Amino acid sequence: MASSVLVVLVCGLPGAGKSTLVRRLAACRGTEAQRVTRVIEFDGLLAEQADTFSPETWKASQDRMAELATAALQEQSHTKQPEGQQFVLILDDNFHLRSMRKRFAKLAEKLRVGFGIIFIDADVGDCQKRNAARTGNARVPDEAFERMVTTFEPPQPREFVFERNVARMTLEDSTDLESVLAQLQRSGKERLDEQAKAAEEAMCQLRQRLTTRGAATRACTRASWSSAVERNSVRGFCTSSHNDTVDKDAHVRVRYAPSPTGYLHLGGLRTALFNYLFAKNSGGEFILRIEDTDKTRQVPGSVEALQQTLRWCGLVEDEGPNKGGPHGPYIQSERLHIYKEHAERLIECGHAYRCFCTSERLQKLRESQTRHGEATMYDRACLGLTPSEVEERVARGEPHTIRLKIPEGRTVVKDLMRGYVQFEHSGIDDQVLMKSDGFPTYHLANVVDDHAMRISHVIRGEEWLPSTPKHVILYKALGFKPPQFAHLGLLLNEDRTKLSKRQGDVAVEDFRDKGYLPSGLVNFVALLGWNPAGGNNQEIFQLNELEQQFSLDNVNKAGSVVNVERLRWINSRHVRALFEGDRSTDPDHRRSVIKSILPFIATSLARDSELLVEEFGADYVWSAMDLMKERVSALPEFGPLCVPFFVDPDLNGAEAQQMKKKYINESTGELIKQVVEKLEGLADDEFTPDAITKSIKHVAKERKLGLKNVLMPVRYYLTGMEVGAGLGDTIHLLGRATVVRRLTQ
Repeated sequence: MASSVLVVLVCGLPGAGKSTLVRRLAACRGTEAQRVTRVIEFDGLLAEQADTFSPETWKASQDRMAELATAALQEQSHTKQPEGQQFVLILDDNFHLRSMRKRFAKLAEKLRVGFGIIFIDADVGDCQKRNAARTGNARVPDEAFERMVTTFEPPQPREFVFERNVARMTLEDSTDLESVLAQLQRSGKERLDEQAKAAEEAMCQLRQRLTTRGAATRACTRASWSSAVERNSVRGFCTSSHNDTVDKDAHVRVRYAPSPTGYLHLGGLRTALFNYLFAKNSGGEFILRIEDTDKTRQVPGSVEALQQTLRWCGLVEDEGPNKGGPHGPYIQSERLHIYKEHAERLIECGHAYRCFCTSERLQKLRESQTRHGEATMYDRACLGLTPSEVEERVARGEPHTIRLKIPEGRTVVKDLMRGYVQFEHSGIDDQVLMKSDGFPTYHLANVVDDHAMRISHVIRGEEWLPSTPKHVILYKALGFKPPQFAHLGLLLNEDRTKLSKRQGDVAVEDFRDKGYLPSGLVNFVALLGWNPAGGNNQEIFQLNELEQQFSLDNVNKAGSVVNVERLRWINSRHVRALFEGDRSTDPDHRRSVIKSILPFIATSLARDSELLVEEFGADYVWSAMDLMKERVSALPEFGPLCVPFFVDPDLNGAEAQQMKKKYINESTGELIKQVVEKLEGLADDEFTPDAITKSIKHVAKERKLGLKNVLMPVRYYLTGMEVGAGLGDTIHLLGRATVVRRLTQ
């Protein structure tokens, strides 16, 4: 970096503050030596090409910058610089791809001039805001900005020799050019020392590998991997794709991938539902995949229970263990050979390594780090093992895991719910990919399967957001294009703590067993974070309506409170809907509803369900349920409410005794006698709910009583309950004979 001619690239996202920094640097003349500084700004070149940004003008401006830089450097390299003077050419552009920076590094090498990089490290969200505030061709279009974010390759001085002279800065840092150049020089020397040592180690390892592995073995390995690649449609395994964004118009394929560790949690149902609705609204596919690689946590029978619960909710998969499909098998324990092949190849490509550390050593390491206030991360003790050491320990059958080697730098994830989220790799542990029992961890299996099954969108809970950079790193290491991500907010208890069983029901099976309808529960869960668009205040939805209206654009990233009272209200509307509309006259629908509700009535009566239908008839049973639908929030409530339609009331019960104290007195007998006379006076064709109600009102008027003072004594003798259907409807369904008998006995 002590060269008399020096080219410095200033790279970073649009809106990172590159131009501001460049202007400050250009104003510095140096203290110990005279310095001539020239700046070539990409934005200025772009303005010369056209008024608006386009791929064509962008390419032309890139080429123009290269031409001007070449001319300036050639002129200076052929000119004898005055004693003590230095010429610094500063190139201001995004340079978001390594290939763009390498172009100028090669130019510097060819002309024998110095080369360095200043990387402006800025928050992606801030960059996005500043870029959006720009006008004309200074503003990078949103799509291009997004592409730069997801494909940005920060300088990696430890990995690439031409990037060894790099200074990582923010706008808040000191911007004295002298100190910046000194930082570049120090960085370059440190990296040269590291790379020399690494090169020596690599040569030793290469010689060892060539000694222990013959050409035939290598050819066999390549052949077996090629066949695996062909079987699993893997391409470019070791290359890192520059185009990591998913085509927004690509065919939608989503998955719900539960682990068979017990019941289906309410949060799991929401994840499955949002994936299902997104697929159906987009004309895509909903895939069910069982992630059963953690054998220690599996619960027998839970796979079947999960599938049954999803189908009870109406969420039928397009592909899955029962349905099959072109990308199966859909149970991870049946795909172990695929994960092993990918893990081995990651090792060969230098993206993973074998770890022989025992659980005891790892536990002591964590305890030591905790005592010293350090982050609990693996210390890479096994990363330095030579190939011969690794092969010897593997040959001895020594238990080991395979870990992902996290590279330097950062990962920026564009989340459809949260925008850009940045993760520094320095805080990411070398994740275990393959356990010592030969099973993959969630992270490897998840990435491999999502790619193999052509998943376009990963929609899951926000608890998985911290794992996403590991997955993106894996996608790149495998040469896969990442899907789009959307992380849903948490479900919360009433006190806004994370939803837990300690404060109430959390399992879908619990709500099912308590008599909530699948349509009501699905409706309720859909509104935990989602609302219809355009100010639509609709709250009651059937599944087909949700499929038509659902959009991730209307999902709130904040946590959602699980309010059971709201669930009860929503479910009550779905209960009413069972008895309304065209389907209420459909015999099959009626039989289905009766079959669902009658067991609760039979339990309250201590009777057999089938015998009740035989004795009273299906139409009578349906009518009794229909009358009580307005009073019901969950199906078990039909039981006690419908009892009076099948047996005489228990007037010695607690509720009946309370009614007796409130409404029965010495004049009640005459009142009831008059009501009976009115009812008996109605002709058969006049015995209708309206006529019955009108007759009772006449009694109240004749006796100069409030209507309630007539209704409640009659209700006491007929049902023994204060709450129920309208009295006219109740008397009509019970029939004149039963009513007169109960009132006069």
